[in-house]
Order: sequence, then C-alpha cells, then structure tokens
Amino acid sequence: IDTLEAYIQVQTRQTQWLEADMLLKNEALKLSNFLWYENDIPLELDENTQPKDFLLRNTISADSIRRQLERLPETHPELLRYRYKLAELDVERKLKAEKLRPVLRVEYGMLAPGFDYGNAGLIGDNYKWGINFKYPVFVRDARGDLALTKIKMETTRYDQQLKTLQISNKVAVQENYLRTLDTQIGIFGSAVENYRALLDAETTRLELGESSVFLVNRREVFLIDAGLKLVDYETKYQKALAELAHAMGVIAQ
Repeated sequence: IDTLEAYIQVQTRQTQWLEADMLLKNEALKLSNFLWYENDIPLELDENTQPKDFLLRNTISADSIRRQLERLPETHPELLRYRYKLAELDVERKLKAEKLRPVLRVEYGMLAPGFDYGNAGLIGDNYKWGINFKYPVFVRDARGDLALTKIKMETTRYDQQLKTLQISNKVAVQENYLRTLDTQIGIFGSAVENYRALLDAETTRLELGESSVFLVNRREVFLIDAGLKLVDYETKYQKALAELAHAMGVIAQ
C-alpha cells in the first residue's frame, strides 16, 4: 500500500509538471510578441531562459510611492494629456478673446519723395494721416464662442481632477494588495520551513522504524503544497508590483 501510495503521488506530480510546462511555454510565446530586434525582426524567447529568482524580488517603499504620487501631474501620461489639452484650449481662448477687442490704428505717411523735415513744415499736401477704428459687429457670436471655450476648459479641469483621484485610488488599492501579499509571503515562507522540518523529522523516524512511508509521503505532500502556494503568492506579488508601476505611469524595473 505504501508503495502504491508513493507511485500515485509520482503520477500526480508528473501531470502537474506537464501542465506547468505547457503554461510556461504558452506564456513564453506570449512574451515573444514584445521581443523585437533591429529592423523589425521578431525574436523568440530561448527555451532555456529561467524566470528571475523570487527570493530577489523587487520591493517598493511607501515613501517612494508617496513621492511618485506627488509627481503624477508632471509624469503620468494620462494626466499629461489633460495638461496639454488645457494649454491648447488656453491658446484658443486667447484667440477668441482677441476677436472681441476693438482695433484702433493711427496712420501717417509721407507723399512727397525726398521730404526734408528741416526745411518743410507739416502743413501742406506732402503727407497724409488718419485713424482706422474697427469693432466686431457680431459680438454675440464671438462672446458665445469664448464662453464655449471657457466651458471646455472647466470641463477638462474637472476631468483632470477626476482622473487624478482615480489614479490615486488605484495606486492605493495596489499598495494595500502588495502589503497583504508581502505578509502572506512571510507567513507561508515560515510555513514551508516548518513543513520541511516535519518531513525531516518523519524521515528520521522512518529510519528508526517508528514511522511509515505513508506518513513520510503525507509530510512531503504538505511541504510541496505549501511551496506551491508560496510560489503563487510570489507570482502575484510580482504582477501586483508591475500593475502598481502601470497605475503610476512608470516603467517597472
């Protein structure tokens, strides 16, 4: 019975390994979509490429997140779009405001060639002068266009404030998720060590004739399951870290 139990565990792990290998190959193909060489030549991820060691995972501090939040209006692409839109509307507002202003031009021109200021007076037919005054007739239309532009600017500012709030909240959600995952990783890391200690102790008991292969197998199953759960939390942590960087509008390192 113990031998059969051990063989069943081997078969179970073999099927799990095949499934994990398939997922790894599929994800590698998806990743290859973003790998390009010069002259638009697509690249394929080498099959011997290994994922980064999770024990050396990247972390981010609360101070770093706070500093990045303070710089959102100057760094986040979505917020920069509103900033440029407001600058464009401001130019449009100034242009339409100019159309409401009256135009006053004073004209003065010499008519006689070789006019000498020292020898001739200003009275006579040697010069012309005049005043040109213009005022827009359709003031109502011009004022309406100006008011419409101001409304567009106000709407854009509201949209900018809303987007800033949404981004800040999204960053806060991801930060909370990261903190929780970090705690879970610490707990399961300790649990894995405890399961490994139990397996070692059970193996020692088996060698002394005080245990059985069945119990050793059960200890090993618990250890492997806990290790897989730890890897799952580590994977979620890395994904959450990338999502946090995306929410803040920066490139994940």
